[in-house]
Amino acid sequence: MKPEHQERHDRHVHGARGRLKSFDYIKEKRVQGMTIRDGVLCKGCGEPLITTVEVEDLRETQRGKGHTTTTKYLTQAATPAYRAVTLLMSDGSKHQTPMCENCARDPNTDWQAIYTADTERLRQLGQDVSLMIGRKFTSVQAIEGS
Repeated sequence: MKPEHQERHDRHVHGARGRLKSFDYIKEKRVQGMTIRDGVLCKGCGEPLITTVEVEDLRETQRGKGHTTTTKYLTQAATPAYRAVTLLMSDGSKHQTPMCENCARDPNTDWQAIYTADTERLRQLGQDVSLMIGRKFTSVQAIEGS
């Protein structure tokens, strides 16, 4: 990323961190050298949107030499609050982001800060976001979900 783009992005990130409850909205943990996504929070209020849950009907039990081992399987599941919000941007592009029902419909939601949080997450994952950082939020196009 060009230095002038990086400076502008850093300013946007600094401002957005102060306006969102969960700027770093993807919760991860390290397990045996791997990074595992543990959940996704609403950037506006911090409500869980995707959580790790046990697959109740899928267990394996092995018995042997005086002990029993039960293997439980986990998956990621959306909570009832999950909504996929499609934002229209100033250059005509669209951006989809996860939010809770309340924040998705709140007229005071800071959509530019939400977009900045998503852009920063992509940058942290190594993506070139230089074309994204100049975009400005114009309107909510759609709110989809449960």
